[in-house]
Amino acid sequence: MRRNLIRLQKKMGKLYIPSILLLTSVILFSIMYSAVKPKSLDIELFQVAEETIRANATVEDKEKTAENKTTVAATVAPVYTYNADLKDIQTAKVEVLFATVDEVIQEGNKAYEDNLKETRKKASESNSSISSQELSEIKVDQLTNDALLGMFNEKLNNLDEATKAFIEMLPGWAILDLIATDEKILTSMKESIAFVVSDAMTQPIKNEEINEVKLEANNNLDYSDLDSNMQRIASLIVDNAIVENNIYNENATEQKKEEEMANVQPSLILQGQVIVQEGHVIDSNDMHQLELLGLLDDDSSKQALYGLIVLLFTQALLLFYLGKSRNIDRIEHGRQISFYSIVMVASLLLMKGLQLIQTADIEFIGLLFPAALTSILLTAFGSRRFGILANGFTAAFSIFIFSPDSGTSFSIVLVLFYLLSGMMGTMITRTKITNQFWSSFIWVTVFNALFISSFVLYLNMTIWSQQTFLIVVYALSSGIISYLLAVLLSPYIEVLFSENAVLTLTELSNPNSSLLKELLTKAPGTYHHSLMVANLSANAVGAIGGDS
Repeated sequence: MRRNLIRLQKKMGKLYIPSILLLTSVILFSIMYSAVKPKSLDIELFQVAEETIRANATVEDKEKTAENKTTVAATVAPVYTYNADLKDIQTAKVEVLFATVDEVIQEGNKAYEDNLKETRKKASESNSSISSQELSEIKVDQLTNDALLGMFNEKLNNLDEATKAFIEMLPGWAILDLIATDEKILTSMKESIAFVVSDAMTQPIKNEEINEVKLEANNNLDYSDLDSNMQRIASLIVDNAIVENNIYNENATEQKKEEEMANVQPSLILQGQVIVQEGHVIDSNDMHQLELLGLLDDDSSKQALYGLIVLLFTQALLLFYLGKSRNIDRIEHGRQISFYSIVMVASLLLMKGLQLIQTADIEFIGLLFPAALTSILLTAFGSRRFGILANGFTAAFSIFIFSPDSGTSFSIVLVLFYLLSGMMGTMITRTKITNQFWSSFIWVTVFNALFISSFVLYLNMTIWSQQTFLIVVYALSSGIISYLLAVLLSPYIEVLFSENAVLTLTELSNPNSSLLKELLTKAPGTYHHSLMVANLSANAVGAIGGDS
């Protein structure tokens, strides 16, 4: 076979390697085509689905994400800012009100006294005979209400705007009644109002609670010793003094909404997720998701196909460049690429078969694939570079084979398991596989078990469960099958690479061959002498550790 291959390579010349690469790419494309073939679904709204449709990619449903953010924002409680200083500010306004009233009373009395003195002085000067009794009986009019209000309003001009606005909310008659009230009553009234206002505003007051708080404060005024008129005025002052002190903070509320919306996770449609179940009615949400996935559009469904073509082209280019960069003999390079192609095609056929079995609802069967076999064979009979290259592309191709039928998490685990398990296959030395039993066995079994244990924990699966047991068994079996197949196939592969392969030598040493029969018949001495020399040589080679 080796000679036939060399003869074919020499006959095709430089076209051999490109032809093998093209043929390999076409075969691999054919194996994986069913997973990436463009298809647009001919379905309608509210019809019964004739097949189960899964997501062909992971995409974000931006409309759903925006809807979720709006819902979260609507549930955010308004943020209020409690202003404890308002209690002192409002009681201070009450103090200023009564202080202003007191000043007007004092100035009004002084103006009355000055007017009275002036009138009596003029009467005494105009009539020197007027008696003291008559002078004491002379009276003058009190200041008018307008004069008092004018005096009061003039004093308000010296106050700050907030206090002035607070006092101006009181009607004129209330101001005049306060001015006409006894000083002791005013003092008692001020203390009662200040106490009620301070007590009410000690607690946070929202805008919707203010009427209730004012009502309770006015009820507390009933316990004071004020008459009905003074209580009425006190009630007006209390209503103006009690204000909202737990104020809605619009900026803080909006900021909190933004923070909550930022924490909303994107609404993802995961690759492998069931969008429409067979036999179920297709609703508007299903149609929306199918549209996002591009399953209703021919063009977007071709992207996976293009991706596979690019990956196959990359593989062919790397294989071609690998021989050029290492200055490998063209015949040797062609033989290695031929072997690579055979192994890769066989591996993907096996992988495709497992995928078809998994489609029949046999979970995790993909883990049974002997991922290390490809890298073991290529490392042992080709080169470690070819083994590493095959390992990477085997894992990459598994995405196109298994992803349409697996969830995103399991697809990731499967690809990583193939990659790590195959990497263990490249750890063997380039000697006979049967001569490195323990090291090869440990590389592809023990470490497989450790890898899959890590993935089981990542998937948050129950450790002592049937599913976990199956996964571990499949992973261990994958390594064992990889090693056993490598041992079984080694003698046959040697025929391709070596002229002294075991099978070749066994065939040549068969005593029933026509050449040996003729030698035995015509020259029996030579035949028996050759056997003796061969036995002596075998014993000598075996004694020095060679291949007898």
